Amino acid sequence: MLEGKIVTVTVNGIAKKCEYGARLSDAIDMELMCGGHGKCGKCKVVARGELSEISPTECEKLTEGEIAQGIRLACTTRVLGDCEVSTSLPSSSSHRIVSDANMPQIDLD
Repeated sequence: MLEGKIVTVTVNGIAKKCEYGARLSDAIDMELMCGGHGKCGKCKVVARGELSEISPTECEKLTEGEIAQGIRLACTTRVLGDCEVSTSLPSSSSHRIVSDANMPQIDLD
C-alpha cells in the first residue's frame, strides 16, 4: 500500500519530503501559469528518479531532445519515489526568457 507513503524529492540540492503520487509541481512549490492543466508548457524542469511515465501532454509540449535530457512538465509528472529535480534547464533546451520587448505606442482617449 503506497497511499500516504512519504518520499524524498531533492530540488536543486535541497531534500524535501512529499507524499507518494503528488504532482512534481506541488512537491517543489512551483506556481503554474495555466493552473496545472498542461496547456502552457512553462513548468519545465529536469527530473530523474522514480517518476510517472511521460504523459501525452508532455509528448505534445516537449521535443524528443528535451525528453532525452530528462526535461519534464512539473504539472503532469507524478512522484512515485525518491527523485532529483533541477529547475535550471540545459542551455540547449528551447525554453527561454524574453527580457526585452518592443511595446507599441498606444494613444489613450
